[in-house]
Amino acid sequence: MDINFRRCTLDDVEVLVPFARNCFFETFDGTTSDKDLETYMDSSFRVDKFSEELENLNSFFYFLYCNGDLAGFLKLNTAPAQTEINDDAALEIERIYISSSFHRKGLGNFLVNKAVEFAKEAGKTYIFLGVWEHNYKAQDFYKSNGFFHFSSHTFWMGDDEQTDFIYKKDLI
Repeated sequence: MDINFRRCTLDDVEVLVPFARNCFFETFDGTTSDKDLETYMDSSFRVDKFSEELENLNSFFYFLYCNGDLAGFLKLNTAPAQTEINDDAALEIERIYISSSFHRKGLGNFLVNKAVEFAKEAGKTYIFLGVWEHNYKAQDFYKSNGFFHFSSHTFWMGDDEQTDFIYKKDLI
């Protein structure tokens, strides 16, 4: 398996947005109403929003290619771009998406390892992320990668109030 990993630039936004939207839909279709899912995706997966995030010096997007095909992407945030904690000692994994056609190939582990590598190089002491309370597959995945549940917050999927668990991985 040939794996390539590269940082995204503003020139990638027209590929990144529909890819992110599709991955999100693959994961969460059927978990809430179609209206709430569409409302969330329309507000969160927009070219202008992603362009702004790509220009933020505290946010980092990476594409993951498998055998030449776009398979996933990773979005990392340092403070103050973090969505939740805003701790200079932390790195946030805001998005870690793998297209369903590339599941079960170890690519999620690859992205987590890249995040750990990035965090250690930046002198961070821990990584955190949010995961939906009913996404048991993702929770099991993060636990198997050394993360543990330590907090929670409200996440709005359109008008649907949900709970995300905040998971943490200590690096020291």
